[in-house]
Amino acid sequence: MISPDSVAPSRPGLPPSTPGVELPEGYRVRHPTADDIPPVAQLIRESDAHDIGAEDFTERDLREGIRNGDFLLDTDTWLVTAPQQQLAAVLFLLQREGRAPEGLGWVHPRHRRRGLGSLLLRLAESRASELAGNAVGHPPVIANWVQHAARDAADLLERSGYRHTRSFYRMAIDLDGPPREPDWPEGVTVRTLERGVDDRAVYAVMTEAFRDHWNHSELDFEAWRTRRMDAPEMDPSLWFLVEADRRLVGGSLCATDGEEGWVETLGVLRAARRTGLGMALLLHSFAELWRRGKRRVVLTVDAQSLTGATRLYERAGMRVDRRYDRYEKELPPSVEPQDPDGGRDAKPSGA
Repeated sequence: MISPDSVAPSRPGLPPSTPGVELPEGYRVRHPTADDIPPVAQLIRESDAHDIGAEDFTERDLREGIRNGDFLLDTDTWLVTAPQQQLAAVLFLLQREGRAPEGLGWVHPRHRRRGLGSLLLRLAESRASELAGNAVGHPPVIANWVQHAARDAADLLERSGYRHTRSFYRMAIDLDGPPREPDWPEGVTVRTLERGVDDRAVYAVMTEAFRDHWNHSELDFEAWRTRRMDAPEMDPSLWFLVEADRRLVGGSLCATDGEEGWVETLGVLRAARRTGLGMALLLHSFAELWRRGKRRVVLTVDAQSLTGATRLYERAGMRVDRRYDRYEKELPPSVEPQDPDGGRDAKPSGA
């Protein structure tokens, strides 16, 4: 996900220089275009392979983030190019209502130890302060995510005044045979989504089920439908819904990605929890993904989940596969305005 010496993202006019940080000679900063998507995905893939030995953030993830409006290429995404125009680093600044801006960044292994991670941090912080504007009583805050295994990235954040605030796990199970049968609570039925009929009910149940989760921010129905139901990989036959007394009380919304099956969202209303329903839904999801030839099933979860989700997944046989750490920093209440005529290139150091 995040590589050492990497961090965050930004928007409009690129400043001609960033206080305290300059680019090495020949390096430049610009916003990407749609043509840059494949090489950006390649940069991320090679960074992840170097850091964790596997692909983590895929081109599909990138395109999905662009489609959902999480990654704004012409404003809140920056590329650093090396002297021969190779891509050296990338940074995204995710902005979602009700949350602090969150940075995702990668520096290619061949271009590390040159101050590019520090540059990305400063650019991200400048943009986050700009986004905060003149909010009264709320100092600007920025968050950055890093792979737990990328110790250099965490060290950079800590040296720059960030503190670790949260961790998420990617958990996985390798299925070497058909999963065990679920033990459904009495009186419940399970079925798949009927598009055009269940849409609003599923939205309402999942919104309510996640309302007490950390850092929860609600999308309106249209935004949720665009993000989830209109996704290219959405398969209604992998959205499993549970009813009790003819009322929807939970669901497991799954998808496939290459050789893996994903439990993208599993939620149960508070009144129906601690009945075995969550475990039954999870095992049911495993079974259907197994039937479709997926021998590995993965999901992500808050490591400090108040609902005990991590313990549930461990009981089902899942294990922690990767860990992502979130770091946060309060920023000064204002920054110097950016020079609108500063051009698209950051100032080289000449060294």
